Amino acid sequence: MLEIALSQVDAYCRSRNLAIAGYYQANENYKDHSPNLIACRIIEKISENIGSDALLLMVENDKLASNVENACFTAYTVQDGKAKKVEGEKVQVQGNGTAGQIASALLCAKEHWQLVDFDSHLDDISLDWTNAHISVKISNAV
Repeated sequence: MLEIALSQVDAYCRSRNLAIAGYYQANENYKDHSPNLIACRIIEKISENIGSDALLLMVENDKLASNVENACFTAYTVQDGKAKKVEGEKVQVQGNGTAGQIASALLCAKEHWQLVDFDSHLDDISLDWTNAHISVKISNAV
């Protein structure tokens, strides 16, 4: 199913002159921020496909709150064919806190319950895996 998802996403991006530059994952375990084997394989494959370093963002669920002020993720990139953690001082979030404010507003509005992942889309193809409805809300908030 993963290969189908990557193929669909790649086709979608190519049709819009976009490229896949990375992947994010939030583990089910609240305090687990480590990339699992699947996350590592995905980011390695993306890096291989784009011919340069891709970015893996592991969401730190325990830092998500209604008042997100700091980055709530750990960044990884591919080095020597393997996912390696990027040191904190090398990771910057632009926008003077705007991203955190928007994330907080979306969390308070419980928009995360409306996210559609690719598995859900394959179960019911009427569900939009691009999550355009949430993209509109983000664009309106900027």
